[in-house]
Amino acid sequence: MKDPVDVLGVRVDPMTEPELLVALREAIEAGKRQQVVTVTTEMVMSARRSARHRALINGADWRVADAIGVAWGAYFLGASFRGPLKGIRVYLRALRTGSWAFVQPQSVKRTLPDVIPGSELSVDLAGMCEEFGYGLYLLGGAPGVAAAAAAELKQRFPALRVTADDADPHRRHEADIRRRIKRDGPQVLLVAYGAPTQEEWVKRNLPKLPKPLVAMGVGGTLDYLGGGSSLTGGGETAKPPPKAVRGHGLEWLWRLLTQPSRWRRIMTALPAFVWAVIQAKRVLTK
Repeated sequence: MKDPVDVLGVRVDPMTEPELLVALREAIEAGKRQQVVTVTTEMVMSARRSARHRALINGADWRVADAIGVAWGAYFLGASFRGPLKGIRVYLRALRTGSWAFVQPQSVKRTLPDVIPGSELSVDLAGMCEEFGYGLYLLGGAPGVAAAAAAELKQRFPALRVTADDADPHRRHEADIRRRIKRDGPQVLLVAYGAPTQEEWVKRNLPKLPKPLVAMGVGGTLDYLGGGSSLTGGGETAKPPPKAVRGHGLEWLWRLLTQPSRWRRIMTALPAFVWAVIQAKRVLTK
């Protein structure tokens, strides 16, 4: 495997989804515990502000790009700018490559070869579980969300062994949750508590759970899998984005349109991320 790529202090592994799935299956067969983090631009910006969140991400076994913005940032920070007026060239190159990242995503997938959204990876992990007889455990989400997601996955993968548990992340519940997970004996655990709470939960509890086990924080993925079966905190229904939207790295725009209450969170993180990448590149080109 290639060495991780640094994106504003966050390490991201340059790998494709098939490579990741093979690595996770090998870890399960070898009896290991593994933590996976799918890195978004929001998470990168949070990690810049919080050394604790940065350590949570960087301390995971696998960290992959969840968003095209992360892939663009890795490509842009690694690009070589030659010639005069480097400062101006940084801004011009940022405008050009940033535009192409959404029109033709492959143009910036040179440093990080694949964008692996947590929603797609979750489904593929469920497929892997069915194929090899592994158990899947869905933890978190609003009441009823995990059960709806489990029902959807059972429709797609009839032989899948899946458990739904919508227990909240408060520490007083952790011992009971661990007992239920031990009882069911899954090999894959998807935790839907939102970042960084889900990463903190996995960090605390994964070492106390039986091997082998692959654990991943999935944010709102259970809502997507359940077909928008629950309401978000702002009162909007969470709906999965169409494939064409995901293919162009525009999942953030879909979330903005379908969940307007997230606008401040999204629009604070994305422009701030772009600006931080440009400024970091200016420092590197001096």
